[in-house]
Amino acid sequence: MSGRPLYAMVEWARTSEAGGFFVFHSLLAEGAWTLGRHRLQYRVERSERPEEERVSAFRTLRPQIENAVLGITRWTVQTLGYEVTALRTREVGVRPLVELSYGRIAKVGGGLFDVRGLYGQSTCWSLTLGVRLGQPPHRMGRYGALEESGVRGEHAPGGHAQ
Repeated sequence: MSGRPLYAMVEWARTSEAGGFFVFHSLLAEGAWTLGRHRLQYRVERSERPEEERVSAFRTLRPQIENAVLGITRWTVQTLGYEVTALRTREVGVRPLVELSYGRIAKVGGGLFDVRGLYGQSTCWSLTLGVRLGQPPHRMGRYGALEESGVRGEHAPGGHAQ
């Protein structure tokens, strides 16, 4: 599937709003192990996000007002995935995949926001079945900037797949 059997990446971010009154953190760590046609991958994401005043269960009030943040939630999602190369030519690759994700939502600090009141529970499961088409295999996450290698399908400096 690629020239290197192991892939790993870690990213961390901190965002401050309202003069430092609200601070949000995020962490993404992912890795993959490729052996022949098979690829096993794991990703963990942990991010804090503002929970704002809502006009419905899935829409926030716009335009935003300064005191619309009702609290902060921390989302932690772990994903285990497997894919296999079913077909690979110079022009196209066909890779069926399955991913299983487990997530937890927790309230951070004070505030008026109620996780269970809005989402109904504080955990969630997700199963993804699909097929990746194209070349080359891509990273699990879509965060960060990949370096240009100039050669399609080759690894860029730093070990990230293009």
